[in-house]
Amino acid sequence: MHFPFVGETKDLDEDARGFAPGAFIRLCAGQTHYGIAGPHDGRVVVLIHGIAGPMGIWEPLAHSLASNGFRVLYYDLFGRGYSDRPVSSYDIDLFIAQLRDLISGLSIAIPVTLVGWSLGGMISGTYAVEFPGEVDRLVLIAPAGIEVSLPTISRLGMIPILGDIIMSVLGRRIVLRSVSNGLYKKDLEETFLSLVTDQMQYRGYLRAFLSTMRSCGYEDVSEVYRKAGSDNLPVLLISGSEDPSIPSSVQGKLRELIPDLKHHEIVDTGHFPHYERPEEVTSRIIEFLHSEV
Repeated sequence: MHFPFVGETKDLDEDARGFAPGAFIRLCAGQTHYGIAGPHDGRVVVLIHGIAGPMGIWEPLAHSLASNGFRVLYYDLFGRGYSDRPVSSYDIDLFIAQLRDLISGLSIAIPVTLVGWSLGGMISGTYAVEFPGEVDRLVLIAPAGIEVSLPTISRLGMIPILGDIIMSVLGRRIVLRSVSNGLYKKDLEETFLSLVTDQMQYRGYLRAFLSTMRSCGYEDVSEVYRKAGSDNLPVLLISGSEDPSIPSSVQGKLRELIPDLKHHEIVDTGHFPHYERPEEVTSRIIEFLHSEV
């Protein structure tokens, strides 16, 4: 059963994509929107965003890393931004296939460094475990998948039909409220929310969001993070001091799972430290990439 979603008024077609920055490549499940910045011979860093998307959230960090000599690839996950919204289960397998196809399709030299934020942390950690030879370092920014606790409205969204009805009417408001709550620096809110809002006008966004929440929202991937850290893979955790969704207990659990974990807390930031303080996050990532293994 399909429900119309309030606020989705346009089809994501070639005319719509004509206004998008970056480029497109056809992959396993459809078109993927991506951007590349930095010198061609730079060390490759791949940025993977969270459940709300889109890739524009990475712009400050991407250009900061690029200006420091790194080759930065960032992209819209399926269902977000200007990437296709396939009629599919938006589970971890779909996102892993998209990432692998993207790296292969663009002939990206491996190994690469993966930087995953929130849901992107789950994706990057899983990718590193499944394809260990393709990843040299892993950066987790406010990663999802540990001590999962969803608000009541999100738990109701898991219920078939009822969840579809709730998301069809309130989905836009639910997503934007969640994003707003995660942003500590409110002076950035208008610009930040406009990035999220723009993609929501295209049909399929809320369906993809709901499917992702149902497939990944309750998934605990502690074992994935443990395996990633036990495979001689250097791992850096970056957290925001005021992040309402990633409590200190999660940071402690990650340190238990990954004994050699490096951790930097970015003060006066919430769930989006890479957007709120991109220069500081850049310096921490560069320091990590240049450190001895």
